[in-house]
Amino acid sequence: MKPIDDIDDYEIETDPEILAELEEKRQLVDLIQNYGMTSEEAIAFYAKKH
Repeated sequence: MKPIDDIDDYEIETDPEILAELEEKRQLVDLIQNYGMTSEEAIAFYAKKH
């Protein structure tokens, strides 16, 4: 991974819809990585909670 030379080159996402989608993906990754679920299990688990 290359170092960040100039932070101004990167945009910070502020759109609430996109942020919500990113949070959903982060939670799915957490379920897969930390609880050993398959992606299908994680999606089903997340769908039940929401």
